[in-house]
Amino acid sequence: MKPEPHPAANPPDDAALDHQVRAFLAARPLIQAHIHALVRDAALAEDVFQEVWVRFERVTRHGEIVVNVPAWCRAAARLVALEGWRRQRREQPTEDGELAALVEKAYEEQDGRAAFWHEHTAALTRCLDALPSRSRDLITRRYRNAQPIAEMAAQLGQSLGSVKTALCRLRLALAECVRRRLELHPS
Repeated sequence: MKPEPHPAANPPDDAALDHQVRAFLAARPLIQAHIHALVRDAALAEDVFQEVWVRFERVTRHGEIVVNVPAWCRAAARLVALEGWRRQRREQPTEDGELAALVEKAYEEQDGRAAFWHEHTAALTRCLDALPSRSRDLITRRYRNAQPIAEMAAQLGQSLGSVKTALCRLRLALAECVRRRLELHPS
């Protein structure tokens, strides 16, 4: 028995499509963080994010309304990552799905807190901007460019331990700065 063809979906109206795209863009930082936690490689995370966007755009263009955009994108990211690992005949970086399930649960718990995370991200951005240029450089090398600490130490002419210590102190200082900013400007 042949499956029945799906009826053509109604193309979305401009307002619905605009709403879906805005929801995706608002969730972008959380989606990217989830993908990075899942694949643990900055270049691969960007590739996965791009493919998630292509798939999201395709389904919304064909009239599907995605009610929970972050959850839909997390599920799509898992599928895209698995497809990539299979194509490359690589093992998933976790031996079982336990870590992926924990990451998913953490993001699900935060789905309703988009405003909090937006304020948190804004506070972190202001705190990063207030850092001295050398400190910002360390943060950029490590977290934006995913540069290995050993490579950073060699390029900076410092010991591995001193770079690790500097990064640890910077993370603590940023956490405190964000906490203070959020206390001064609660939502």
